[in-house]
Amino acid sequence: MRRMWSDAKKQRLEDCLGDFILNLGIVAKALKLDREECQRREREREEERRPEEEQRVQREGYLRKVEVMKAFNKEWEQSLSLARFAQAHLSQLSKPPKLRSKPGPHWRQGRASMAGALPGCATPRQEVHY
Repeated sequence: MRRMWSDAKKQRLEDCLGDFILNLGIVAKALKLDREECQRREREREEERRPEEEQRVQREGYLRKVEVMKAFNKEWEQSLSLARFAQAHLSQLSKPPKLRSKPGPHWRQGRASMAGALPGCATPRQEVHY
């Protein structure tokens, strides 16, 4: 096979040109069939990939829904915890307050000693001279 279009000693370009033009239709048809075959194979590959892609999209949607449900569950648990806290607080408020008995001498003595620790405060045991 020659690599260049030029006249050779054995064959003249004019003699080969007719055969070349006749074969152009055959070559064009072969190229068209080859292109159609490539397109058919590509469509088949696309059809094979389509279910996989649908499964992937479905799986991603499911995972997004799981994350949303986890967030809702966390918020629900927090709301239940707050409701229990509020109920406990309200039950404490609804109880009548405990009445204390009058403070006895022991209580007064302890409070008086604490007051004596402050500057300028007199305790019953101390006398202040001005």
